[in-house]
Amino acid sequence: MRHNLKAVVLIGLVVGLGLPIGGVALYTSRTLEAQLLEAANSDHKRLADILALGMQEPIWNFQPTGAGPLMKSILDDHRVVSIKVLDAEGQVFSEDGSEARREGVVLSLERPILRDGKVIGKVMVDFSLSAATNAIKDRLRETIIVTIFQLVMCATLLLTLINLRVLRRIDRIRGEAQALARKDLETPFLWRATDEIGELGHSLEVTRISLKGLFAEIEAKNVELASINSNLEQLVAERTATIKMILDNVKSGFIVVNQALKIQPGCSRSCEQLLGTQNLANRSFAEVLGISGRAFELFHSAIDQVFDDIFPEAVALSQVPARVRLGNQILSLAGSTVRAQMGTIRFILFTLVDVTELERAERDNAKNQAMIRILQNASAFRDCVRDAYERLASARSALVAGRMDAVRMELHTLKGNAASFGLNDVSATIHLIEDEGILQPQHLDRIESAFQNFLNENFECLKTRFAAEQDDSLSVSRAEIIELRRQVEVCSGRDDVAEAVITWVDRVGRVPAAAMLGPMAQYVEILAEKLDKDVRFEVRGGDIALDPAQFKPIIQNLVHAVRNSLDHGIEPACERGTKASVATISITFRTLDSSRVEIRIEDDGRGIDRDHLVASVRNEALLPAPQLDSLSDSEKLALVFLDGFSTARLISDISGRGVGMGAIKDAVISVGGVIEIQSELGKGTVIILLIPAEPMSPALRAA
Repeated sequence: MRHNLKAVVLIGLVVGLGLPIGGVALYTSRTLEAQLLEAANSDHKRLADILALGMQEPIWNFQPTGAGPLMKSILDDHRVVSIKVLDAEGQVFSEDGSEARREGVVLSLERPILRDGKVIGKVMVDFSLSAATNAIKDRLRETIIVTIFQLVMCATLLLTLINLRVLRRIDRIRGEAQALARKDLETPFLWRATDEIGELGHSLEVTRISLKGLFAEIEAKNVELASINSNLEQLVAERTATIKMILDNVKSGFIVVNQALKIQPGCSRSCEQLLGTQNLANRSFAEVLGISGRAFELFHSAIDQVFDDIFPEAVALSQVPARVRLGNQILSLAGSTVRAQMGTIRFILFTLVDVTELERAERDNAKNQAMIRILQNASAFRDCVRDAYERLASARSALVAGRMDAVRMELHTLKGNAASFGLNDVSATIHLIEDEGILQPQHLDRIESAFQNFLNENFECLKTRFAAEQDDSLSVSRAEIIELRRQVEVCSGRDDVAEAVITWVDRVGRVPAAAMLGPMAQYVEILAEKLDKDVRFEVRGGDIALDPAQFKPIIQNLVHAVRNSLDHGIEPACERGTKASVATISITFRTLDSSRVEIRIEDDGRGIDRDHLVASVRNEALLPAPQLDSLSDSEKLALVFLDGFSTARLISDISGRGVGMGAIKDAVISVGGVIEIQSELGKGTVIILLIPAEPMSPALRAA
C-alpha cells in the first residue's frame, strides 16, 4: 500500500506531540481533581466537628432552640444537604436541610457529641460533592482546550519546518529521479551538500553525469551491435538454410515424441521417406511404425520407463527396441532425451536409420560365424543334431500323451542348444512357437524343417543330415595304438585280452568335457553383448575325459544355467557396487573320486532372494501354502527347479519360460546324480552337480 509522506509526517507529529502533551494534561487534571476532592472532604469533616462541638450545651441543657443558630450557620454552606442531631437515646434532637441540594455524589459523616468524656449524642452531616465535581469539569475543559491549542500550534510549526526543509526537497529529488528515468540528462541538478538530503541530491547529480557518459558509450555500442546483428542474421539464415538442406537430404530421420508417443511437429523430410507416410505431426509413433498388440504394450511400457526417469538414462533407453521391422525394411531406433530447464524429460529424440542392408550383412556374418563355430566343434555339433532329433521325437510322444510340460521342456533345451551354435533362425522359430498357447504337431514340424533347411543349405560343408544316427569318428593318436599293441602282447595267450581291448576302446572313446560343451564361450560372448553386460566366461577342468553317453545329456542342458546366470544373476556394471565391473561365470569339471564327477556352475552376480522365490511360487500357486511355510533355506533355493517357475517378469528369447532349470535337474536324476544350489545375496550363486563317473561296467557296456 502506498502512503502520502505528508500525511504520514502529520500523523507522526500529532501522535508524537499529542502523547506527551496529553499525558501532562491528564496528570494535571488528575492532580487538581484529587486536590478539590480532598478540600471538599476536609470542609465536610470541619463542619461536622464544629457542629458536634456546638451541640454540647443545647443537648446538655435540653434546649433544641439553642441549636438553631449554629445549624443555620452551617446550612449557609450550600454544599451541606442536611443536618441531624440525635440525643444519647438516639432520638432526633434537631434536624434541618434542603433536599434540593442532594445532587451528584453525597457524602455522609457522623461525629459523637462529648461532655466530660461521655457521649451525650451525635451529629450526622450529608455533604454534596457536586460543586467540587463541577469545578473539576470546568478545569478539565480548560485543560483540554489549552492542550489542543498547544498541539495544533506545535504541529503547525513542525509541519511547516518539515515541509520546507524535508518534504519539498524530497519532492525535488523525486522529480530529478524521474528525469533520470526518462533519460533527461542535460539539465544539471544543483545541490549544496549541507545536510543528508543535500548529499543525496548531490549524489543524483553524480549519477546523472555517470549515466550521461554511460548512455553515450551504449549508443556507440548499439551502433556497432546493429552492424554485428545485421551480419549475424545473415549468417544465421545461411546456417539455417544449410542445416535444413542437411536435414532434408540426410539418410537418417530425426523425430521427436512425447510420453503419449505423439510425434511433435518439425520432423526431418527423410522421416516421411523412411516411414512411408506424410503428415506425421501429432500421429502415434507406434502406429506409423506398425507396432500393435503385445508389442505395443511393451513399447509403451519402455517409453513410460524412460519418462519416469528412475533408472539411469542409458539403462532406461536400452529397454526401447533398437530395431523394428516396417514392411520390407528394418529401421534402427536410437533414442536420446530432451530435458526441460528443471531437468525433467520433455521429449525423446529418435534417430531413424534404414539398416535393412546392414541387418542382412549382420545375418550373413552371423551365419558365417556360426559355420566357423560349428566346424571348430564338429563333433559337438553332430551330437547337438542327434540330440535335437531325439528331443523332437520325445516331444512328439509327449504331445500325443498330453504332457505339455514335457514338450515345452524339450523345446526350451532345443532352443538353447541351437542358439549356442548360432542357429538363430532355428532358435527364433522355437521362441515363436513357445509363445503359442496350445502346441500342435505342425509346430514341431516347423522346428524340424528349420533344422533340415539349415543342414541342407550347408550340407556340402557339414556333411550332416537331420537324423538320430550320425557318422561319429574318433581321432586315435599313434601313442594310443602303440599302447593297445603293448597291452595285447602282454595279455597274449591269456583270457583277459578281450577285456584289455574293451578297456582301451572305452578310454579312447571318452571326450574332453570342454569338447562336449561346444561353443559355449562364443555363445556367452554374444548373449552378454545382447544384454549389454561385461562378462568373462571360464571353463576349468575342461580336459577331463568323460563318457559321452553318460555326460552329454547333462552338459547339453548346462546352457540353461549359463543363460539364467547371464539374464538374472549378473547385474549391469553400474549396479555391481564394489565388485569387479567385469562379472565372471565359470563351469568347473572335477573328479572327486573314482566313482563321481562334480560339475559346478558359478557366477558372482546378485544371488537369489529366497523370500522372493517363495513369494513367486505362492503367487503362481505351484505349491500348497503350508508346504511353502515349512521349507528350509536349502529347500527354498531348490524351488528354482520347479517346472513352470520363473523369476523373470517378462518372457524373452533368452529366458522366462520356467522350464530350463527343471530340464537340468531331470537330466541329472536320469543318470543317478544329485543337484544342489547355493546362493548368497550380493555375492553370487553356485549350482553343484554330482554325477556317477561310470553308469555300468565295461563288460556290461560291451554286452
